[in-house]
Amino acid sequence: MASMSPKAQRSAATLSRYSFLEVDVGDHGVGSLGGGSGSPGSPAASGAPLPPKTWSAAAREELAGVAAVLILIYAAFAYNVVFLGRVLPSSGKGQYTSCLAGFFNGCLVLTAWCWLRAHVADAGSIPESWRAFVEAAGDSLCFAPVRRQWQPGLTTYCRKCVVLRPERTHHCKACDICVLRMDHHCPFVKNCIGFNNYKFFLLLLAYGMLLSFLGFATTLPDLVTCVSSMARPHTGTPAQDSSPSNSITTREQWFFIGFGLLSLVMSILLQQMAIVHFWFALRNQTQLENGYDNMVNPYDQGTAMGNLSQVLGEFGPDWFVPIAPLRPLSDGVSYRRGDFVSLEESQADRYGKLEGEALWRIRYHVPGGEGAPQEALDLRPHALAACNRRTGIRLSSPPSSRRSPEDAGAA
Repeated sequence: MASMSPKAQRSAATLSRYSFLEVDVGDHGVGSLGGGSGSPGSPAASGAPLPPKTWSAAAREELAGVAAVLILIYAAFAYNVVFLGRVLPSSGKGQYTSCLAGFFNGCLVLTAWCWLRAHVADAGSIPESWRAFVEAAGDSLCFAPVRRQWQPGLTTYCRKCVVLRPERTHHCKACDICVLRMDHHCPFVKNCIGFNNYKFFLLLLAYGMLLSFLGFATTLPDLVTCVSSMARPHTGTPAQDSSPSNSITTREQWFFIGFGLLSLVMSILLQQMAIVHFWFALRNQTQLENGYDNMVNPYDQGTAMGNLSQVLGEFGPDWFVPIAPLRPLSDGVSYRRGDFVSLEESQADRYGKLEGEALWRIRYHVPGGEGAPQEALDLRPHALAACNRRTGIRLSSPPSSRRSPEDAGAA
């Protein structure tokens, strides 16, 4: 038998170590550990690979992504060439061309930029630094079965990716990876929406809605004139011959009317999507976390600005541009709690700002480590007990640990 690579050996060892866990896949395509709705005999519960995505599902996603690009191209051509180049001058409003072109094309560029960033960005793959932290923490890192409820400060195990994953991380069936702070899989950007590109997705909704509304509002008077002119029977009178709609071809008229209908429909759809997702962002929760009711949202910072800053970073001009936050408030692996004064806050003045592994050890209740306060070890039993009371989750330790799962839960 051919020898296994070191990475394959580590994966096999990890899988064997956590083989007692049952894997379930929820309705949203999120891999979970026990406590789900999968039957014991299902492929997910037995650990068998999930069936691959069907060709029809793949085709629908391809079509959705292509449709998004074609809509932007159509909007650019219809507005700039037909409306600004033909309709507006023929109606005697040519003096507004430059102003409208600047506003519309500015929104168009920002919308296309946001779509491209959301499409090409890594939605939130688990970083290698976290994997190294898991190896270093060993049996000190407790974990819990994944359930559809809040699990702050707890790791969960993904059998498909063979890794202990950070809080708020879920497995996406479409991308076949675990995504940090996963919100959903969006076929129109052909990517998951997670920690790294959620800001780009929010800006895409905002600028797309603004673009659609601007296109419809600025063309509405001429749309009414064009539609009414086409609806009236042609009599050949001088009044009708001098109508602006008669100075453009029938094909251009239909192109123009199609743009008006498209902008109206997109304005309504994007408005609904923007309301929903900004509502989530202002409460610092994801679409997958909507409906969790085992406890109050532990990541709610208490204010809308504080919650939005957890997604967009500290307030600044970069909020409105599809670039990574210049001053992020989270690394995607651990998150600031809002339901109690955390240890890193109480020790911030004494030890300075903690980040990376030192911060992870506190938030995941792992003692030791360079730069981690000793209080992380002293307060760990109390923190875990309080976590159990708030979430109702029974913590577990790997079978190889000297502690039993009951002892870990009591800790």
